[in-house]
Amino acid sequence: MLHTVMVVVVAFVVCQTPYYVLQWVAVAKQRDAVARQRQGARAGPPININQLYLLVIANMFSQILVFVSSCCNPIIYAPGARFTKVYYYDSS
Repeated sequence: MLHTVMVVVVAFVVCQTPYYVLQWVAVAKQRDAVARQRQGARAGPPININQLYLLVIANMFSQILVFVSSCCNPIIYAPGARFTKVYYYDSS
């Protein structure tokens, strides 16, 4: 049982961490841009197309990992599950 719980926790952390790291970076960049704007300075140089492409691909990959996280749980739990035989009878 402990082994299964550890595997679930590790799968969750591995699949969810990239998404939350990217969200944290986005919030930090937005906060920095707002602070510069309040000081009267420009928000900084515009992002180039290569950086934008990399951020879009990283965001898509992290979102896919979030969905994979929810798909991993049945696969992790299935080997340890004890399936019982269900008998159906005709009640008519």
